[in-house]
Amino acid sequence: MPDTVSAAGHTSIYDSFNMLMLPMRFAIVACVAFMAHSAFAAEPDPDAIAFFENRIRAVLVEHCYECHSTEARDARELKGGLLLDSRAGVMHGGDSGPAVVPGSPEESLLIQALRHESFEMPPTGRLPDKIIADFVKWVRLGAPDPRAGEVIEQPDAKIDIRRGREFWSFRPLAVVAPPQVANTAWVRTPMDRFILEKLEGRGIAPGAIADRRKLIRRAYFDLLGLPPEPEEVEAFVNDPSDDAWLRLIDRLLRSDHYGERMARHWLDLARFAESNGYAFDRDRPAAYHYRDFVIKAFNQNMPYDEFIRLQIAGDQLHGNDYMAQAATGFLAAGPFTSQQTMKERERTRYEQLDDIIATIGTATLGLTLGCARCHDHKFDPLPQHDYYRLIASFAATGFEDYGLDLQPEVYRVAKAAFDREHQSFVDTRRDFERGVLADRLEQWLQNRSPEPIRPKLSPWYTCGPFAAADFGKTFHENFPPERGVDLNETHEGDTLLWTQRPEWIDGKIHAIGEGKNTATYLYRTIDAAAGPLTVTLRRTGGIRTWLNGKSQGLSPVTNSTDRSRISGPATDQDRAVLETGTGRNELLIKIINGGDPSAFHFDVHQSKPPPEIQAILDV
Repeated sequence: MPDTVSAAGHTSIYDSFNMLMLPMRFAIVACVAFMAHSAFAAEPDPDAIAFFENRIRAVLVEHCYECHSTEARDARELKGGLLLDSRAGVMHGGDSGPAVVPGSPEESLLIQALRHESFEMPPTGRLPDKIIADFVKWVRLGAPDPRAGEVIEQPDAKIDIRRGREFWSFRPLAVVAPPQVANTAWVRTPMDRFILEKLEGRGIAPGAIADRRKLIRRAYFDLLGLPPEPEEVEAFVNDPSDDAWLRLIDRLLRSDHYGERMARHWLDLARFAESNGYAFDRDRPAAYHYRDFVIKAFNQNMPYDEFIRLQIAGDQLHGNDYMAQAATGFLAAGPFTSQQTMKERERTRYEQLDDIIATIGTATLGLTLGCARCHDHKFDPLPQHDYYRLIASFAATGFEDYGLDLQPEVYRVAKAAFDREHQSFVDTRRDFERGVLADRLEQWLQNRSPEPIRPKLSPWYTCGPFAAADFGKTFHENFPPERGVDLNETHEGDTLLWTQRPEWIDGKIHAIGEGKNTATYLYRTIDAAAGPLTVTLRRTGGIRTWLNGKSQGLSPVTNSTDRSRISGPATDQDRAVLETGTGRNELLIKIINGGDPSAFHFDVHQSKPPPEIQAILDV
């Protein structure tokens, strides 16, 4: 029993319970129908029969018989297995159970369908309330019905594989003797006999032989899709040799245009395109490889069985062969949406697999295999089971561009030359690793300090104070040091210059100075290895920091790169992780004073090596 799916795309407990109880409900309804039928069928009321004839029969004929009658059944158009043109058919019901429970309109599926409470019948639109009320009354009367007729149980349709094999297109090729014909003078090849037999059987005489101008144009258009040049026409018309026609055909078959012409027909069957289709329709830059394979296959006169095998499994048969790899573009030539959500992935994958199977069926077998996705095929001997066996054969098929060396010998020669030229370097490196590097590593391990290597920090330099109208403007204004630090440059009419502070020791608080709404800049260089360097800062007033001209984030108070709030010094008040580059790094700090004397504290906390490096060091 298939799962039922709710609007959210999941099977609900309620739906599952209903599906499990469905057979029991039908059994109960059938039992009630039988008892009610027995009770009401004993003595039909003439007035009730008249009510059926006057109010019910005509509605059934007009709105129901088209899909629910023996005529519809004979025409293979019966819907739901339900017959409504006899009392036996109404009481027997269809695929969903008895249509009527005599005496109980609320339990009758026919009434529910007319009210559009379950099924919606007729499908063309709901009948007027007056007619539905007549059907309700009819069922309450016991569903009297004088119509005769019986329900003929239809055997389940089973696919007869044995009979299917007898169909002409499923039979193996066999040698057949050409038929006998009356007009043997018209016959030039054995194929002509088959054509002439059909013509003579219908009393049709063959047409006259076309002149040479028509013949060469027909041959060109059929085989190349192009018209002949005028001089080619004249040469053929004036060629007196007996084999002129055969030589013309051979020449056209050797033309590269022959493969281009014939490939178009196959590419149509293979649903070839150079984009994905759907709304986004993205290009497929590598699609031409498959197109060229088909063209080359025709021009090389590739055997048909090999032509098909390569397209279905070329990568498995000949993994390093260009033609085999290009041939598998057949499987991926169908439409594919490149925009999908996780919820759509499984459905999209099955659509993709169905496209592969359907195309194989139509292109190579002339069969609509896709019909068997939902049920056994209605006409061809294709059970649903076999459809999913075919799907399983391609379940692991993935689509991607494949890199293939089209000149492996050229690569081999170039690689050998490269190896010869670099062999001395390889030998030198190997000798160094074996004879020198091992001892160096051992010596380094013995002599290395257990303490992490601290960066080299230059003395501090200060410049300021720079004043502004208020604290906010002081914080945000871009004073000259922010545009680049030159320790020899002066500012504010040579009144502000960079001053070295050798007495400032890291880890201690240092007074900066007084001033209201002023900014003082602190500068130093850090010589370190590339990687994170953690520093802590404490200060009075606002603060901004830059490393190599890039603003740095501070924590833990906020995650912003600037700190405009005035506060007093506190332990780990601000923390920054500086991503230093190898060598010289420039650190610039701006302290903004709102009114009280400013103070500043700075310290470095060497970051531990990354875990994977520490694990190596621990060894």
